[in-house]
Amino acid sequence: MQDRQKHTPGPWVVDSGNGSACYIRPADHEPGVMAVAQVCKRGWSEKQANARLIAAAPDMLAALVELVRNFPTDSDLHETMMPNEDI
Repeated sequence: MQDRQKHTPGPWVVDSGNGSACYIRPADHEPGVMAVAQVCKRGWSEKQANARLIAAAPDMLAALVELVRNFPTDSDLHETMMPNEDI
């Protein structure tokens, strides 16, 4: 897997904004300077939940990349699942 990152680097945080929308921004940016995403058109609690899910995307991607890197290959699985024929 290649480590070419094409998105805004995380971590991201949620800003409540003006009350009509939630904004997701990089944690190292001041509120209102740069938004990665804006969540609107739902009830307030659903907006916040969706914004938290979006803000977690960089961490979820990092966890997935780590999982894939450490996942056994087909040959590793074959060796562990097949009985040892020398016994």
